[in-house]
Amino acid sequence: MKKIITAIFLVIAFSVSAQTSIKTDDKTKISSESLPDKQIKARMLTSGKIQTGSSLTLILSEPTSIAGVSTKKGQTISGIAREQDGRLYVDVSTVKIDGKVYPAKIKVYSDNGIEGFGLNGRMPNSKKPIEIPNTGMHAIVMIYS
Repeated sequence: MKKIITAIFLVIAFSVSAQTSIKTDDKTKISSESLPDKQIKARMLTSGKIQTGSSLTLILSEPTSIAGVSTKKGQTISGIAREQDGRLYVDVSTVKIDGKVYPAKIKVYSDNGIEGFGLNGRMPNSKKPIEIPNTGMHAIVMIYS
């Protein structure tokens, strides 16, 4: 009986030791909640001079579904421009599909995989408008549920 109790104690002690000695870094954990449901290629439709608060429109290059509603290739999505840390971000919180507005969680990435578009050579806190080229900048649209 004494050997059984000793064996159980060692198993419990080893188990607790193993659980407390293995630490994971919260920053490296990737949950399925943080991953997008879809990644869709898109092009910037807006061109010309814009500034923070301006509306930007992108056109999707393939059909998808957003907020549970099917869309066709060529669906446009619009968001609000926001300049921060040398990048131009597009904040998209709703999408208009077939005349109806749906809430959406969408992030826009440049084609290099970084959120937003780089503003090379732009001075921080510049009051000058941002120039969007008329070349249809490529983007990746991440759609979350």
